[in-house]
Amino acid sequence: MQKCSKLGISVALLSMLCYFAGYYNFTACAILFAVVLIYSQNKDLRVNATQAIVFSALFTVVTGILSQFSDVIYDIIYYFAGMFNTFKATPVSDFFYGVANWVSTFDLVRFCNNVLHLLYFIFTVIFVFGSLKGKVCKVPFITKLVEKHFDESESESSAE
Repeated sequence: MQKCSKLGISVALLSMLCYFAGYYNFTACAILFAVVLIYSQNKDLRVNATQAIVFSALFTVVTGILSQFSDVIYDIIYYFAGMFNTFKATPVSDFFYGVANWVSTFDLVRFCNNVLHLLYFIFTVIFVFGSLKGKVCKVPFITKLVEKHFDESESESSAE
């Protein structure tokens, strides 16, 4: 196994730690990403660390938007229910309160959030075991972006 230049940890183990840290905590992943970019010269490790932080950031943004979307749905429903609710209950306000009760009973946004967390866990396990084998994990659109960036930076450094 290759050693990471200044850290003394194998490349496969450090790649695995990047993916695991991304699943566990975005801040830990960002710190590990910075350490890898500063101290490592291994391209595979740098690509895995970059993919791990991009994947973690993407997941964090999507779940954040999804959780805000849940609050917005309730706010909109209760706003319309309040519009038609004067001093007495009306059939329209009862309808909107019924919709609000139905949405809260079958919270589709929370269900989608749970499915997303499960998928993120499954992908993290796949990436962890893939990186322990010492190879670069392929994430369809993230790998293209990262490889393109690393190819551009290598061509710039070789031109100098």
